[in-house]
Parts: sequence; structure tokens; C-alpha cells
Amino acid sequence: MSNPAAHAGDAGSMKIASALKDVPVERIVGPGSDEVVKIGSFWQTQPVLIHFLRRFGCRICRGGAMDMSRAIPHLQKAGVRVVAIGLDHLGLDEFVDGGYWKGELYIDDGKRAYQALELKSISYWQVAYQLLFDKTVKKSLGDTANVKGDLAGDGLQLGATLALDKGGKLLHEFRQLTVADHPSPEELLQRFGIDPSVLRGGVKEARGADKGGKEDTCKGNECL
Repeated sequence: MSNPAAHAGDAGSMKIASALKDVPVERIVGPGSDEVVKIGSFWQTQPVLIHFLRRFGCRICRGGAMDMSRAIPHLQKAGVRVVAIGLDHLGLDEFVDGGYWKGELYIDDGKRAYQALELKSISYWQVAYQLLFDKTVKKSLGDTANVKGDLAGDGLQLGATLALDKGGKLLHEFRQLTVADHPSPEELLQRFGIDPSVLRGGVKEARGADKGGKEDTCKGNECL
């Protein structure tokens, strides 16, 4: 779910591309045979959407990835590369097997890209407040009631989503302010000049749809 205050960035700037271009990431799902590639290779020949995930086992994060994935076939059809980057291997197998993300997938072991972007971490007090009082987070908890989650990993790190043109020029930057913030699939398409009405031609995949059965409560850290 998109939070208007989370939109940021200096459109047209090369600052983010310069900060990220030499950061190595491990290929999990993607083209080529190299086990490690530099982030700068993603925008060398085409525009790219890069989604920095918070935690693979996070129930809300999985739901957000499923929602954003509705835009991926249309982005790819328009020649946009679509990449997600996680910060460790915890929960990775379940994330891949669950099909939560329909694009390429990489690991930034050591959080070098997260640090280069100066992505924030929140406190446990902020997490508790968001769970209890933030409307965006509470709605996302309801939307992902049937999505499995686990406790592994850093539940305090926030993520971001970047739209970059071929060559690395920033088109748009979206930084999380809460654990549930993510751009809508309509927003993602608009950032690359694609009419969002194309989404009406497909079947919307419910973020609560998962093989694991319903989870009525948020146990421990699994939602975050």
C-alpha cells in the first residue's frame, strides 16, 4: 500500500545510480551464469525497477511483493527489467517457492546497497506503534491474513523501490516510512509511462491467497 509521504527522490538525478553502481549482489533468480553481478549492470541496456525488500519471511512484505507483481508482466513487455534485492538468505527458499515475486531476485549480503541509499531502520517501539495504530499497517495485516510468515531476519530495516531509466537516471524513488508501505502496481506502471488500465485485463491476485491457511493473528515478528 502506498503512503503519499513515502515518495521522495530527485527525478533526473544520477546520484542514486552513482551510489549503487559498484555494489555487488548475489544472483538467485535472473539471467546469465555469473553468481555475483554489480547493481549498475541492471540499467546498462534498459530501464529497471529495483525493489529493496525488508525481510523474506515478513508476511506484510510477501503480500506487498505479490501486489506489486501484478505489474511485472506489463513492465517486462514494455522492456523494463524488474529486480528485487533482499538483505540476507533467511526465509529465501520459502519466498522463492511461494512465488511471491515474479521478477529477478538478488541478495545484498552485508546491506551495502541499503547503506549506500541510507535506508532507515526503525525501533521496536516504532514497530509496536505501527502494529497498533498505523492504518496502513493494520490494513496490510488484514489483507495478508492467509499469507505465511516467519520470525527470521531483521524486522527493523526499511526498504525502498526505485524506477531508473536506461543509463541510471532516476525516474522515481519510493522509500518506506512504515513496514507496510509499497508502491501500488498502478504507480509502478505510470512511472514508466504505461497506462495502468492494462491491469484490468488480468485477474487480480488476492494478497491473502496462500497455500498455508489462515493466520488470524500476528504472532511475534512474523508480520514484519
